[in-house]
Amino acid sequence: MPNPIAPAKPSPGFRRVFAWYTRRLASKRFNAIRFERSSIAGLDAAHHHDGPIVLAMNHASWWDPLIGLLIAERFFPGRPSAAPMAMEQWETFRFMRKLGIFGVDPHHPDSMRLMADHVCRLFDRAPRSLLAITPQGEFADVRTQVRIRPGISSIAAARADAKVLSVSIEYGFWTDQRPEVFVKATEAERPDVPSTAAWHRSITRSMRTNAAALSGMVITRDPARFVEPFGRSGPGVNATYDALARLRGKPSRIPTEPTQPGTPGLDASGGTP
Repeated sequence: MPNPIAPAKPSPGFRRVFAWYTRRLASKRFNAIRFERSSIAGLDAAHHHDGPIVLAMNHASWWDPLIGLLIAERFFPGRPSAAPMAMEQWETFRFMRKLGIFGVDPHHPDSMRLMADHVCRLFDRAPRSLLAITPQGEFADVRTQVRIRPGISSIAAARADAKVLSVSIEYGFWTDQRPEVFVKATEAERPDVPSTAAWHRSITRSMRTNAAALSGMVITRDPARFVEPFGRSGPGVNATYDALARLRGKPSRIPTEPTQPGTPGLDASGGTP
């Protein structure tokens, strides 16, 4: 039976260039990448942890690994990074092995143990490594309850020096023509008895709670709940319209504030319901 683990071949130079390309691509595709405010301090603090960092990310979109790369570059600079990918996809996108992405055959009967062993060896060689993993194992809508596979739990149970962070990502439209990215991160509680089963419960609970909290914030459409660590990517409506609006001394963005009292029948954009 073929080896179910295909190792990565990380290239720091390629990672820097690809991260630059990803920032440019994201600035064209999204209006903004918004992080829940307390997440910034939590991610910055996690960078000072002496052991490995494990990011448990939900998997709602094709964009998730690219957003994960931006998180790694912004909040965990200098840490060697790794991430698993299903072998079939890894064979298609082999350039990603230069980003630290290794292949895993999910159909192999012993893939979970072999993946955990592989990650532990990476952590032994570089104790301040960063592992990004989508433990759902497949694409899942953010409105569905998070269910994870046990691979991440076995890694956490095997490494008492690891810190596990739950990272929830949601994509949605507010008032601009392009969508927004919303991110919230929190630390998963370390179980009193750090077994695989206990970590499985802790990570599941953390991911579910974090996702629900983020969704509630996105629903409010309140930008004050978020910060934009990568800056605003560009104009809100159209470059020509924005320029004309500035010349006329008028805002080019649609306001996000709710309808004020005294304007019955109008929504926040000035239209009828």
